[in-house]
Amino acid sequence: PLGSLPKDISSAVAYERKKQRAKDARVKLNEAIEELAVAIDLAGSQSKERYDHLTNTISAEKPHASTDSYNAMATMMEETMKEASEAKKWDRPSFVGLSATIIKSLNSQCEALMTELFQLKKVHEEMKIEKSSTSGVGGSVRLESRTASPAAHSQSNASQTRQVISQADLNQNQEESQNSATHANKRQKTEHTQATKKSSNNMSANSHLIVSDKMMAEEKKREIVKNVMMETAFFLKHVASFLDAQSLCQCLSVCKNWATQNIFQNNETWLDLCVKRFGASSVRKWEVDEDEEDEANKIKTSPNMDLYCRMAEQNVKPYCSLEGSIPLGGSTLDGLVSGWVTMVERSNGETSRSVMFSEVHNGESKTYYGPIPVVELRILLQNTGFSNGVVFLPDQHFSVDASTRRKGEKMLEVSGDDRFQRRVLHVERRNKNDHSPQRKAFGREMCFLRLFETAVLSVHIHARGCNTTSKFCNRAKKIQILVSIDGTTRPLVVPFHNIIGHR
Repeated sequence: PLGSLPKDISSAVAYERKKQRAKDARVKLNEAIEELAVAIDLAGSQSKERYDHLTNTISAEKPHASTDSYNAMATMMEETMKEASEAKKWDRPSFVGLSATIIKSLNSQCEALMTELFQLKKVHEEMKIEKSSTSGVGGSVRLESRTASPAAHSQSNASQTRQVISQADLNQNQEESQNSATHANKRQKTEHTQATKKSSNNMSANSHLIVSDKMMAEEKKREIVKNVMMETAFFLKHVASFLDAQSLCQCLSVCKNWATQNIFQNNETWLDLCVKRFGASSVRKWEVDEDEEDEANKIKTSPNMDLYCRMAEQNVKPYCSLEGSIPLGGSTLDGLVSGWVTMVERSNGETSRSVMFSEVHNGESKTYYGPIPVVELRILLQNTGFSNGVVFLPDQHFSVDASTRRKGEKMLEVSGDDRFQRRVLHVERRNKNDHSPQRKAFGREMCFLRLFETAVLSVHIHARGCNTTSKFCNRAKKIQILVSIDGTTRPLVVPFHNIIGHR
């Protein structure tokens, strides 16, 4: 306790505690500012995408709406784009104020989109009313055509008189048949009473046979239930082979019977999941690299389940032959999507490449080639945990963040030369006959990924001021990748680690 210590020592301990609290608060503030910078960048890119979509379809697809409302929406989106581009996270007071203005502009965009949706609902309801009114007018015309022609009325009256005469003859015949039916019913009643007396004598004799039959049926039902309970393990194992890791863990918490049986903890099912997600080579390496002193795996019912959990915790990258020679970093987005970035290094270690440029001079476009530093990045994406649908990768412009605490800088993607255009190199499909699903949001997509499917992207970055790959690795901080999960676009931020000393 501080009371037993001298005053100098107690004051020094209290000061160290305050200092540590200030350090922790500073670290949390830096992390919050980084997350806010990512969110502002996402707001700017999404506003640009909405602005492009709005300007392309303002006259063709929306003729019922007024152009004033769409012009107001376009101006709001332009303001959001400008504010996001002018964000400076190293100037914290202005950065926080700018984030507040961006939130206000996004709120105004949402209100404008809600008014547009309300107008579309009104137009839809009016179209429904018009269709119902046209169908009602057609029905009334048909009824009027049916009620016309007095000659048809006279013919119907003559037919009605003929029907009345025929009904009178039928009534006489029915009375005669009823009299004969009464005599027959009396005879049937007497015969029925005699038969009931005989059956009552037989019921007492057959009652014990019915009870014995019921007992036999109950015993058969019990045997069927026992057989089903014995066969449920086989059926559950077959069902477990189609489930993902999260669903298997949820099944273990259903009841004690499922948790104790070796169904959802089966080694074969978890080994199949490990191979599907991480690849056979990575699974072998992790099985070999395990410590021999760790005897806990021998006691556990499913060592492969523990292997999957440890590999998922470390976010192990599956094997890919198209990746670069220099690993830059990897990250995951809430366990749903994972991404790894590598760099392709040239033999001499330099980054200078000849790139085509185009200029307009005196109304004529001219092309020429010039040397600029270009770095090729290989991005490996994998759907690691989203089993309820498909993960889309929308078409986007990639950029590498090279900003510091005092200065903001972005290395943009090379544009204008088709040789350095971003593209999807390979997509590994689990089902080759799978059809492409429909995306819930507007815009084009580069590819889509189902559970445990991977895609490799090739992106060329204009590395300003980096004439070698080592300088680029020293300056590059992170890259942001936009992915669409269940109709919502979310950023996957992959931070780069400095690997200069490990090469």
